[in-house]
Amino acid sequence: GLLFGNGGAGGSGGDATSSTNQIYQSTAAAGAWGAGGRAGLFGVGGAGGAGGYAQGYLSATTQGGGRGGDGGLLGGRGGNGGAGGVAASFGASDGTVLEREGGQGGAGGHAGLTGRGGDGGAGGSARVFTGTATGGAGGRGGRGGVLTGDGGDGGDGGGVDTVRGVFP
Repeated sequence: GLLFGNGGAGGSGGDATSSTNQIYQSTAAAGAWGAGGRAGLFGVGGAGGAGGYAQGYLSATTQGGGRGGDGGLLGGRGGNGGAGGVAASFGASDGTVLEREGGQGGAGGHAGLTGRGGDGGAGGSARVFTGTATGGAGGRGGRGGVLTGDGGDGGDGGGVDTVRGVFP
C-alpha cells in the first residue's frame, strides 16, 4: 500500500542439477531470485529470495541471495536479505575446477526514519569432493532508521562441506 502495508517477499531462485561427466552436461547454473518488495510510508520491507541450489559434475554456478526490501519511508523495518545459494560439484578427474563457490548473502533492506535495518542473508555453502572451494560471503546489514533504529546484522559466511560417498 502507498501509505500502509508490507512489501512482499521475493521468490527463490530455481535449482539446477547435473551429475553426469559428459562435457555438454557438466555445468549447472541456478536461476535468479526475486528481490523483496518495498513497503509504503509505514511497513516492513519484504525479504529477499534465496539463491537456488546448483549441482554440476565439473562446475556449479549459483546466485547470491536477493536484497531485502526497504522499510516504510516514515517508519518500518528493512527486510532481511536472502540466503546465498549452495554450489556442489565433483570436479574433473585431473583436478580442474571451473567454479564452485557458494552464493553471497543478500543485503538487508534499509529502514525509514525509524526502525531497524534488515539483517544480511547468510552466505551459501560450497559442497566438494576434491580440491578447494569457497563459501559465499555474508550479506551486509541494512541501515537503521535516520532518527531511531539499529542497523541490521551482517550475515554469516558460508562454509565448505567436504562430502564423501556417492555423488551427489
